[in-house]
Amino acid sequence: MLKAIHVGAGVRLIDVDEPGAFQFQDGRGKPVEDPGSLPDGSKLKLAFFLPNMAYVSIPIIKNRPPADHSWSWDGNVLLPSLTPSILTKRGGGLEDWHGYLTTGEFVPC
Repeated sequence: MLKAIHVGAGVRLIDVDEPGAFQFQDGRGKPVEDPGSLPDGSKLKLAFFLPNMAYVSIPIIKNRPPADHSWSWDGNVLLPSLTPSILTKRGGGLEDWHGYLTTGEFVPC
């Protein structure tokens, strides 16, 4: 398991470069100041570094069932959970990773 680390809107996530670091972003990749205050059904992106250091940005929907090519986020900003699982298939020497983000921890399958 790897603890997720929330990166606030005042910092560029790419500058943090640490496994487990994550940030809520709008559709253009701009950090979102207070994602917890957004209404249910809001569409965002969650960008993060996986345990294998792959940088991933996925579409999420707050407190809604996942739609095509998106994940459901439980609305918790500091200890987020996503469904379904996250699967990366990376080249360039990075290992594939499959697991869950559950209550603020990246848990491999």
